Amino acid sequence: TNVSEAKPCYNGTCMMVVASGGGAAVVRLEDKKVLFLGNPLGNTHSIEMLPGDRVVCSSTTGNTLKVYNIDPKNVKQTTPVFSMSFQNGHNVVWDKKRECLWSAGQSALYKFAYNQTTGALTEITHYDFPAGNTGAHDFVKIWNEDKYIMTTEQNTYVFDPNTNTFTKSDSFRPNDIKSVSTGPKGFRTICAVPEEGWWTSHVLDYNTGEQVFERIGAKIYKARWWLWEE
Repeated sequence: TNVSEAKPCYNGTCMMVVASGGGAAVVRLEDKKVLFLGNPLGNTHSIEMLPGDRVVCSSTTGNTLKVYNIDPKNVKQTTPVFSMSFQNGHNVVWDKKRECLWSAGQSALYKFAYNQTTGALTEITHYDFPAGNTGAHDFVKIWNEDKYIMTTEQNTYVFDPNTNTFTKSDSFRPNDIKSVSTGPKGFRTICAVPEEGWWTSHVLDYNTGEQVFERIGAKIYKARWWLWEE
């Protein structure tokens, strides 16, 4: 229950999805075949594809990162191949260029090495948030740029992994943005800002605050363009 994130994978032929009720899945869109079904438990906020047909899921109740195999012959994966403690993780992003995993947690952005043989994650380093910032919500790559947008409870930033620096981002609202999504030319940068608790029925322009989508009763947590970079 309560889908918290959905992303395209396998060049847009499949969707990976997690729910705050604790479930995780990869579904092939053409025939709706489930390729992976897991139960990370603990208010699962984010999912990301890893090399070697694996996914990593981030959960905040229990505060864990869990890595699972994707095996269409054994769809239901009850046990992760790897699990580690991670405080308040709401996001996971694979960096193809650096072959590492990023996740912004309670007070710092973490960079993890990934062992494709074992599925293990190992911290390489971490970067403390700018002073006064806690509780990251989203961390997402900017379309066709080697930079990322990060939102915390207090501010929004652009993170440059070449200089490992945070720069305040120009957005209509600095605080408590649950998600940001960018796209190619002609696509607005969109965001989700909660109306009540964690959810909204509206998707807004990240720069102006103008409404770009509405579905009353939808209770949207993270809004994403259905796009993928090769």
